[in-house]
Amino acid sequence: MQMATTIIYGTGIGITAYEMRVFNRWGELVYASFDANEKWNGTLRSGKLAMQDVYVYTFKVRDMFTAEHTFRGKVTLLTGEPQE
Repeated sequence: MQMATTIIYGTGIGITAYEMRVFNRWGELVYASFDANEKWNGTLRSGKLAMQDVYVYTFKVRDMFTAEHTFRGKVTLLTGEPQE
């Protein structure tokens, strides 16, 4: 049995618009959300657990003053059997 743990999400005060996207190494979109309460847990849009790899994420948010902010980064997804 494989486990997935919540690994990436955005949070802030006064956010009026939110967009999170996660891409694989080939630039293919593997996850997207427009809901700040949703978190990426390492699964693909198909519901299957993504393979162990490095993924690129982007967050685009608009604050209460209508200023837009973009954040980018990388996250390494580690998968495997849970330790007993």
